[in-house]
Amino acid sequence: PREVAAWLQAMRAAGVRLTIVSNGTPRRVAPFARKLGLDYVCWAANPVLGQYLIPMLGALLSMLACFFMGGFAFEKGRVTVTLTLALAGGALNLMSLADGLPLADTALYLGMTFYLLASASALADSDARPETAPTCSAHCETCAGCAPMGTLPPKEEKKKKSGGAAS
Repeated sequence: PREVAAWLQAMRAAGVRLTIVSNGTPRRVAPFARKLGLDYVCWAANPVLGQYLIPMLGALLSMLACFFMGGFAFEKGRVTVTLTLALAGGALNLMSLADGLPLADTALYLGMTFYLLASASALADSDARPETAPTCSAHCETCAGCAPMGTLPPKEEKKKKSGGAAS
């Protein structure tokens, strides 16, 4: 239409740079944009879950890896699960960096990625070593390192002293 062409000419004369932003495919948008002499952006949908899926999964797996790493402080660590979560979280965090994040977010993702990969490296290294023998002298049967699981005698409980008269 002439009105659209006149409006486009007025915008160009005023120095306004115009771009067609569409949810359509390049095959549909490009011919229309060329006809009008405009730049175009395709697949410009509103942000949806799919666009945030990798960063969200990276953050979730990173948190889970840190949670499972805490188990090692209580001697209840699970090496395989923690190693898997740390490596997967680190990989997804690296993929998130490809989106061109602001400096603060980039620093956060890089810091968490290096932490996870360093932890995964330490876990893989310690898991590859054979367990050492117990440090006590000839198998004493009284420490947890020597006695088979569940064979230690129960610890005797100290009897409470009663302050009153016996009846």
